[in-house]
Amino acid sequence: MKKTIQTTLTLLGFILFLTGCYYDNEQELYPNTSNTNQTDTGTVSYTATIQPLMASNCATPSCHAAGAQAPNLSTYQGVFNARERVNARAVNLNPTPMPPSGAMSQQNRNALSKWIAAGALNN
Repeated sequence: MKKTIQTTLTLLGFILFLTGCYYDNEQELYPNTSNTNQTDTGTVSYTATIQPLMASNCATPSCHAAGAQAPNLSTYQGVFNARERVNARAVNLNPTPMPPSGAMSQQNRNALSKWIAAGALNN
């Protein structure tokens, strides 16, 4: 009886030891979950990237242009003032995606996110 208990405890200890040696690599467990391009280290420019993106997707005459629906996204100041809302709706698609015609490309969403995260500079 004593030998059976000792054998059982030894076996249990060995099993616990083996299960404690478990290693994972986050990149292997969760591939393609990042919303940003990790190799892109350049600066996103408002003038070269964000303004044209807004003009073609958001600041159209029937949507967020001067005299249309608020917020006015046709100017730097308008986009800057609404940057948190733009980030929520156009980048994160929450609570409803913008533009209503369908989400922008992932590349455009990444650029917009990166620009906002960098301080939404007027560059």
